[in-house]
Amino acid sequence: MSSSSRSPEWRLHVDPMSQPSRCCLIFARCCALPVEERLVRIHKGEQRDAGFTASVNPLAKLPALEKLGGGDQPPFTLPESAAIVALLADVHGVPEHWMPRSDRLQRARVEAALHWCVATRRRPATRTHAHTSPPGGAGNDGITSHAGGPLAPALACLVSSASGGKQAARGRAVLGPLRLPGACQHMTPRKT
Repeated sequence: MSSSSRSPEWRLHVDPMSQPSRCCLIFARCCALPVEERLVRIHKGEQRDAGFTASVNPLAKLPALEKLGGGDQPPFTLPESAAIVALLADVHGVPEHWMPRSDRLQRARVEAALHWCVATRRRPATRTHAHTSPPGGAGNDGITSHAGGPLAPALACLVSSASGGKQAARGRAVLGPLRLPGACQHMTPRKT
């Protein structure tokens, strides 16, 4: 399961159930990066296996990036989707519309948007999804409305930036929108 025919230098540990993992997968595939994809099944708890926590991510979280074939270099692993995308963009010199390199201020805006998505929107969206419609029962409206509180301004800011407003990162780079489908998916109630 590799993103390119070139020999991979990197192994990307992911589970497509994880929205941050999907962000990294989409980026690697769209840019045809030589990344080996390794499936780690969250629903089976594989991210908590001793081998994974000892050699890849002691926090037992996905996604995680691992440098292959270190030789005499110490092992290198990296958690957090925003950091993974930024590193892969730098290492592989992806086109400027993915991650600006020549304009540092534009680059800073893109990185701020990536971190903002994780810090501001991801956690409340996940809480909302987890409590809207559990299998076989009605959702908990109190928890849903509590989690939805932080989402309203975050989504308004995202919409404003997408439509050319002055909030968030309104540049030409496209990494931020990779996270939007995941947020919308997390806000969609599960079918019972």
